[in-house]
Amino acid sequence: MDFKNMQMKEKYKINRFINFIPVSLVILNFITVIFSFRTNPFSRLLNGHDSSMFIYFGRGISDGLIPYNDMFDHKGILLFIFQYVGILLGFGDHSLGIWILECVFYALSLIFFYKLLMYFTKDRLVSSITIVLFTGIILSSFDFGNYSEEFALPFITIALYLFVRIWLENPTNSWYLFFTGICGGITFFIRPNMIALWIVFCLLLGIKSLLKKDYLVLHKQILYVFIGGMVICLLVLGYSIINGNLKQMIYQTFILNVQYSSSSFSEKLLTAKSFFQFMTDYGVVAFILPFLILLVVNPSKIPKKIRVFHVILLIYLVFNFFTVVMSGRFYTHYFITMFPGLILATGIGLKWLLSQLGLTHNKKIVCILLFSLLTISYSGKAFTDFVKQTNNRMPNEKINSLVVQEAAYIKKNSTKSDKIYVHNISASVYNISGRYSNSKFFKLPSLDYLKFHKLKEEFTTKLYENPPKFIVVGRETYLNKPNLTDLKLDKTVVNAIDENYQVIPEYEQTDYMIFQLKSTL
Repeated sequence: MDFKNMQMKEKYKINRFINFIPVSLVILNFITVIFSFRTNPFSRLLNGHDSSMFIYFGRGISDGLIPYNDMFDHKGILLFIFQYVGILLGFGDHSLGIWILECVFYALSLIFFYKLLMYFTKDRLVSSITIVLFTGIILSSFDFGNYSEEFALPFITIALYLFVRIWLENPTNSWYLFFTGICGGITFFIRPNMIALWIVFCLLLGIKSLLKKDYLVLHKQILYVFIGGMVICLLVLGYSIINGNLKQMIYQTFILNVQYSSSSFSEKLLTAKSFFQFMTDYGVVAFILPFLILLVVNPSKIPKKIRVFHVILLIYLVFNFFTVVMSGRFYTHYFITMFPGLILATGIGLKWLLSQLGLTHNKKIVCILLFSLLTISYSGKAFTDFVKQTNNRMPNEKINSLVVQEAAYIKKNSTKSDKIYVHNISASVYNISGRYSNSKFFKLPSLDYLKFHKLKEEFTTKLYENPPKFIVVGRETYLNKPNLTDLKLDKTVVNAIDENYQVIPEYEQTDYMIFQLKSTL
């Protein structure tokens, strides 16, 4: 009897250990990723280009500035509202507040990655290992954090989970349809070009209902998804009407965003090749290979509706990849929207592959753990480049960097009401000094301003009618006067400096030069 009890206790301990492994792996991924963010409390890096811009928006909203009217950018209003929430959470420490928000959003993404995987694999170890396999490319794509795609990720993942339940279980579940619309509305107003999931699944749900002549089902699907999306639209519309920025929001978020995303076919092709190489470098092509083989083999023992869903998942991945490359720019954070579909495809393929090997339970565990060792080679460099660099950078950028020194100088020699302008550099000088731009063009979007005459004219007018007390410009830009153009408005800025500004001697030889308005000397 004692021997039996001992065996049972030993088996219980082993089972507890085995059950603890999946949780540990997911937590490991979570901790690794959140401490790669520049905003984390131990970070020695200043916020990156986009991150500093978004924080500027959050600060601006908290200080009464109106997005689009007082701050110019082509991202969606909800991204800036999220930044504002982060600013509030920090109680004066902007980076800390944004980090807390990033942790919450990534935790939500992880939870629904796991729920998606468990729905198809019914295997906690396979689900957790699949997430771990993507750690390297997640680190690289998040690129130190605080990007629009990062905040859209949980809503895309939740919507994919809901679409799965709708497609495979209940096509008329009102709550699933409603919250799918909610998630779509939120994603749309973070950045409109990230709604590939809704385009694919809503279209296919509609086709399915039409082919079956289930017009009542189709009506209900359209109605509840529409209501969910309209809830968000009406909230955004109300906010914009109250703040009087509706016209500018429509122009910057939709019209300008389309123009920003335009590119030639050759640029798209080059970007597609770059992203494919990016996937290859981090093993993603190898990870999804079993899923692609499963699609070709298409075993009849798998229920037809599941096999059909596998094809739909592939269609979604291909279409979403097109939206990633359509701007013609190889920015790794664009790839973030691919994760829900890729992670799900990898988990499905891995589970099928293991089932084909016919391994016992214990051998399967060993096989999965050995398979997870692949992540060491794929994730090791990413860990060094993003986690170690973020937290071990020497010298500490937040203490010893030119940006911090110049921000301190500007703060000391100006008042809160004084305006400054930082030309084509990150918005960190604004954020650290606590100052705002002389116009809504605090940071110029990456456009060809020779083609945007009205924007150029408005920028130039503000530069002369409301001149900033200080202008910060790159030394290389300033010294390249004979060759400057207004492609990025460099010529306009340097001409204004030469006419009305004087260089601060101690920053004349630095990478970023500071000029002060002569009338304020």
